[in-house]
Amino acid sequence: MKKIFVTLSIVSSLFMTGCSNTNVNNVLDTISNGIETGINNVSDFISKLATSKPATVFPKTPTSKYFVMENYKIDIKYVDGVGIELWAGALVENKTNSSLNIIIDFPVYDLNGRIVDKGVMSRSSLIMAGPQQMSWAYDQYRLNRDLRINAEQVRTRVYLNGKLIANTHPQPVKPTTTKKATAEPKQPVVENSTSPKPRQTRQSISK
Repeated sequence: MKKIFVTLSIVSSLFMTGCSNTNVNNVLDTISNGIETGINNVSDFISKLATSKPATVFPKTPTSKYFVMENYKIDIKYVDGVGIELWAGALVENKTNSSLNIIIDFPVYDLNGRIVDKGVMSRSSLIMAGPQQMSWAYDQYRLNRDLRINAEQVRTRVYLNGKLIANTHPQPVKPTTTKKATAEPKQPVVENSTSPKPRQTRQSISK
């Protein structure tokens, strides 16, 4: 969005002012400021990854009428220059007559801010009377480097009989509906363009 804003500012400035030397300098300053802002944001994120080593994080907890999930947390162990280990745990009460499949996924970063892996932890909740303590585990050592996760990006999904019933980071549905909306109008357009009958009728009427 920042790049789009900067671009629009440039086009608007050049169009409105006739590209005088003073205005060109102003536009160049705007470009410089936009680039510096982007670099600062990236630098802040990288610095945060390098300095932040929480032993425990508390991801967003999924909610649904089909289950109750409490005390959800992830414990983290860092091995400098080698890798990372994660243990997730939660108290889950299954209110259905079927098992629940709980999936946790998250991007894994190195200290340069690059995504180097996608962590996934999955386990099913059995049908039990009352709450049960559930646990998940993940480790990454094959990359042999310092690794970090961002607690805000930990996504937790819960499925019941293959159907998604809870999601802490729901995916947008608009792209799917947009494709359908754009595909349906194409049919009448194609029919009108390939059938010459309406045009012949109009010409005969005009004569």
